[in-house]
Amino acid sequence: MIEINVTEQQLERAKTLYEFKVLNNSISKGKGNLIGAIGEIVVFDYYTNKGKNVIHAQNFQYDLIIEKYKIECKTLASNVTPKDYYNCHLSTFNDKQDCDYYCFLHALNDFSKVWIKGMLSKHEVNQLKTFKKKGDADGKFTFKEDTWVIKNYQLKKI
Repeated sequence: MIEINVTEQQLERAKTLYEFKVLNNSISKGKGNLIGAIGEIVVFDYYTNKGKNVIHAQNFQYDLIIEKYKIECKTLASNVTPKDYYNCHLSTFNDKQDCDYYCFLHALNDFSKVWIKGMLSKHEVNQLKTFKKKGDADGKFTFKEDTWVIKNYQLKKI
């Protein structure tokens, strides 16, 4: 996992990334938009700083194009540092997106840190994912919708 301290400049860019307030089928009714935008900004900056050609696509199907690959960023908000045995979530509503790779991130609720946990191709996600039904419990967490789950340790490091 790559730990990144979010800068004020990144936070400001994330706040202005999208004009909409609530995505269709938003689980959090728009509260997760900023966390998701921060994840996209962090991945954009990470790969740009590595000299890669990165385009911010800003559409439903994928968030970024990195060296001609369509990348969908999935950022999970939390109050704790991620562990290898924690889950990555992919809503069953989003598992048909036209992307090449899913990039999974973990962000602190206070927007101070983001971890780029890793990536998997869409094909690899389809091979590894397990299903959690709305209402299923995972420790203290209850799934708010039908969700595919992948463990952090299953991701490929970037």
